Amino acid sequence: MCIRAPLMLDEFHLNYLADFRKFRNKNVAQAAKSIVNLYRELNPKLLKKDHRGRQINIIDEDQMENKILAYGEVKLQKGIPGIDLLKKRKANQLPLDATEILSNSDLKKIKYLKYQ
Repeated sequence: MCIRAPLMLDEFHLNYLADFRKFRNKNVAQAAKSIVNLYRELNPKLLKKDHRGRQINIIDEDQMENKILAYGEVKLQKGIPGIDLLKKRKANQLPLDATEILSNSDLKKIKYLKYQ
């Protein structure tokens, strides 16, 4: 639930759940550790300093790549991610544009080229 709606926990409730890391029950402790790890990636500002870990350096919100979106806010992409990989592949053919409609095989090629 926290992956889909990261704003559902505020700072107080998140840290309350994070304190269960050292609980006796192994399942409860593991669930608390997974929530802490998730919020280390999503929004480390909500965690206490001892829950953040050593490698987390908090920077300004303007510089954060994974900025938490407000409720109802949508992140829009400009262009097609991976189109440059297809441009390299199709150098002999007509140049690709972001306005061109890509076929299903082109999208599969982009996915394949990303993992190479």
